Amino acid sequence: MPVTATEAECRALATFLGIAAVESCKATYEVRSRRDGGVIVNGTVGAAVVQSCVATLAPVPQTVVERVHITYLPPTVAAKLAEEIDFEVTGDDPPDVLDGTTIDLGAITTEHLALGLDPYPRAPGAEFTVAGETEEADADTPRSPFAELARLKGNAPDGER
Repeated sequence: MPVTATEAECRALATFLGIAAVESCKATYEVRSRRDGGVIVNGTVGAAVVQSCVATLAPVPQTVVERVHITYLPPTVAAKLAEEIDFEVTGDDPPDVLDGTTIDLGAITTEHLALGLDPYPRAPGAEFTVAGETEEADADTPRSPFAELARLKGNAPDGER
């Protein structure tokens, strides 16, 4: 079952995620029911996005591809399973509780798109420098962040300005 975001939905996704643009977003899902009343959602979320470089704010295009595997269980089954099984941090996610009779594929798509974003996008060749930093600074003597703050405020001891 393919789900494709419209232009308006892509703009809304970009705003919600706090990124420059979502140029396209498509997800494909297979939804299967379980014998215990639960549901399994498998699929893939793919998107073309543009983020801002953390150093220069230049646009950084990126392709996101995230796999989806979610198990939903009725509340009674999920509670019983939670009592019986110890879930491990490195193992599969515990099942989600199926609340009602619908599953919001848009919310699943948004969540997995957010998970696939680069948390620190960088434009090619971008470098981060601290304001006031010069190449002539003594590389062998690290500056305390507090000394740098004092220098910026104008309260640094003589010789450190």
